[in-house]
Amino acid sequence: MGRDWIQFLAKEEVRIEETGELDLYLQTEEKQLLSELTTQFLQDLRREFSDCIKAFNAYRGEQRNTIKIYGIQGTQSDFLVFRNSLKLIVAFERPGTIGFTFNSLQGGVKSGKKLDSDLIEVNLGPFNEGIWKFKNQVVHLQSIVRYYLTEFIRNSMN
Repeated sequence: MGRDWIQFLAKEEVRIEETGELDLYLQTEEKQLLSELTTQFLQDLRREFSDCIKAFNAYRGEQRNTIKIYGIQGTQSDFLVFRNSLKLIVAFERPGTIGFTFNSLQGGVKSGKKLDSDLIEVNLGPFNEGIWKFKNQVVHLQSIVRYYLTEFIRNSMN
């Protein structure tokens, strides 16, 4: 998460001094924290996906059917994994929620076969640390990447 929180505290204090308005319920702070946790986890996911994809492509040893990963323009940290007309889109849905969506292309046109997103959500621990969950079960970064990349590879073969 870094030290963005200290910058937020300083700016919030200046805002209170300038406006005289105090957020008694700290809703702004919680939303900001959820946004930061979500963005950071997306960046960590992309890094892990990239490392695994690089290893997979190297083990295959040929240029044909390589897996590619792209950032999504106009977003801070969303990305997609692509091979043989199948896309896995990993996206910031809202603060505290990340979506995983498989989408296939047929003949260069969106097939309409867009499945509902799987959502993982962050819960705040006792010290505001992020605890990521899928259907109320705790999940970990490496397990998420292993599951979705395995599904992607199996479903994107020629």
